[in-house]
Amino acid sequence: MLSKKHLEALKAQRKRRAQRPIAGSLSSQKPKLSDSAERRMMREHADLLQNIEFVLVANYREQDDVDDYVVEKALQAAIRRIAPQEPAVQSILQQLDDIRELRRDASDELWADALRVVVSSVRSHSSCRAGVTHYLNFVSQFIV
Repeated sequence: MLSKKHLEALKAQRKRRAQRPIAGSLSSQKPKLSDSAERRMMREHADLLQNIEFVLVANYREQDDVDDYVVEKALQAAIRRIAPQEPAVQSILQQLDDIRELRRDASDELWADALRVVVSSVRSHSSCRAGVTHYLNFVSQFIV
């Protein structure tokens, strides 16, 4: 768990980042990554993908209302940089923002690409309907 001082610093950084203009590469209009780009991300940036998946699985294990639908919504909100209304989605987005601040080594474009790869995985393992947890059950096997 992060210390109170570290959490306050992350909140301040998140607030400053929210005031910056949104980069065009993070727009929802960007097409899905190609299969080869996804494979490259999995090969070269597995740690970044695991950071994202850890947040998703941790929320799934701690909150009864987290399912594949909520996960996909949170990932889309992170890609588009929009503020969701649902508490479960907000919680996941908050934790993704915390991880993003810790992973300053990753560019904004690389981070968005990693989110897109995880969204693609969610969609390939699940129908993403409310109550469905096929993706979360699958990925939970790999997250300790």
